Amino acid sequence: MSRPSKNIIISVRNNKLATAVAKHCKYTLLTVEDKRFANNEDYIKIPCDGSTVREAKAILFLPDETNPNDILVKTVLFSDAIWRMRPASIVLVMPIVPYSRQDCVITSGECLSSHAIARVLSVCNLDEIITIDMHSAQLAMAFDCPVTELSAICLLASAVNKLGLIDPVVVSPDIGGTKRASKFAAILGLDILFTHKTRTTTANIDKVVLDHEIINNKDAIIIDDMIDSGNTIIVTAKQLRRIGARKIVACATHGVFSTNAIKMLNLSDIDTIITTDSISFAKPRPKKFRTVSVAQLIASAL
Repeated sequence: MSRPSKNIIISVRNNKLATAVAKHCKYTLLTVEDKRFANNEDYIKIPCDGSTVREAKAILFLPDETNPNDILVKTVLFSDAIWRMRPASIVLVMPIVPYSRQDCVITSGECLSSHAIARVLSVCNLDEIITIDMHSAQLAMAFDCPVTELSAICLLASAVNKLGLIDPVVVSPDIGGTKRASKFAAILGLDILFTHKTRTTTANIDKVVLDHEIINNKDAIIIDDMIDSGNTIIVTAKQLRRIGARKIVACATHGVFSTNAIKMLNLSDIDTIITTDSISFAKPRPKKFRTVSVAQLIASAL
């Protein structure tokens, strides 16, 4: 593979994260032409001649969509369009990996969706994937190309540190987040409280059980990799408030905020919710929602 003669960031229109990274790196930013036909098929075109991308390091940002299926289809089309222009390399910036939470088979007949998606992306002629705080670190091994996993834990810890919390305790909302919560607590030099949850269905949390009640009259910081429906942290916050927590802060790298999550979180016992801009949000959020940018984090990896 030839040495890249230049670096070009390629994204869909209005991708704020791609624009911010391009500004940090002082790289050329190309906006992809994309549209949808009447039959719902997508059309993709790189708006330049081949010489612009040829022999360059092409850095592709994931389509700024909320539907994971749209993201995957457009990623395949984007990468093919770029590959046909003969760049020196293609790097896919994928802050959150679609289907990453479906990382195990629980009952016979289920699809191992995260690995199936990894196989789909293996046909995209990618030389590297850059992602942030994967749901499962083992997923990186399912890809055919090198995966660079960045962490936004320090960014979130810095944001929390500015809140002036009193005698805070870090809370892991489930056993799966133990390692993440332990790292977060170590950065801030705080104690940690572990919980475990039981579900009535895949979408609803029945209850969250606290290991021990050390939170009374202290502030609490709930840390997770993503907030989707918000059910887990809402129930956790309710339990924390019940046993005497004062201010409750929730932090997560990825703010998915599906269905009516924003409304439910705004009505919950949580006082402040901090996520990154790994997923954009077009509509204004309520006052308790705050965002820290991962643009500099990604720029440093490029």
